[in-house]
Amino acid sequence: MSAKQVTYQSSLSENEGFQAFTWWLLELYQVPVVGVAMPIMWFYLLTNVITQYVCIWGVLILTTECTSLAVTLIVTLRKFVSLIISILYFQNPFTVCHWLDTLFVFIGTLMYKEVWNNLGITRSQPQKEDKKN
Repeated sequence: MSAKQVTYQSSLSENEGFQAFTWWLLELYQVPVVGVAMPIMWFYLLTNVITQYVCIWGVLILTTECTSLAVTLIVTLRKFVSLIISILYFQNPFTVCHWLDTLFVFIGTLMYKEVWNNLGITRSQPQKEDKKN
């Protein structure tokens, strides 16, 4: 939202920029579910506060259930997904560095969860047969 505002304001003169700012501040938005009209900036602020609260609450619950390394890994993956969504939404180029970072994130995740070790153990261990006496 702020990137859109900056892009819009950079193409305006000083007087028009102030008018654009007051438009963002005073434009009324009809909230669909609640049916209340409020300034659009207040709606964006309220939405941001609610989503941040849910995110922080989820991380606090996660810290009571998992180790700190697992929480760090999960938060890193969440940030990575947010980055990918941002790249797709704003139609930014996905460069070679992004692909390398993607590879590092997923290799790190698989290494932490010891996926390769578990695959090797499963394949190398013969199936035990039940022996009945």
